Amino acid sequence: MDLQIGETISLTKKAHRHEIFGAYEMNGFQYQNDDDGKLAWHMTAIHYEKDEIKDYWVVGEEFFEIGIHYAFNHTATNLIRTYGLVPFIDPNEKQTILDAIAHWEEASVLASAKG
Repeated sequence: MDLQIGETISLTKKAHRHEIFGAYEMNGFQYQNDDDGKLAWHMTAIHYEKDEIKDYWVVGEEFFEIGIHYAFNHTATNLIRTYGLVPFIDPNEKQTILDAIAHWEEASVLASAKG
């Protein structure tokens, strides 16, 4: 999902996950690009010990700054904007997020195989 400035794409929400990973509470929303099928995650990491809440748009191992506008222009549309790569992310936080995504994606594949 290589977005250009000002580009708009259509996304479908595929999954929502919520789980505790160590000192982090993770909320993840998986989206699929309607045009090319590529996947991305909107991740919210809540660090209990630091009392911090951070949001990221994650594509592969790249982390982007994100802004979300719910009910954009008083419609049923949620606008998700990315603002470039995150200049710095704590390595432990990054790895915990990637581990959460991998765990959820693996669980999804296993559930699909059973079903």
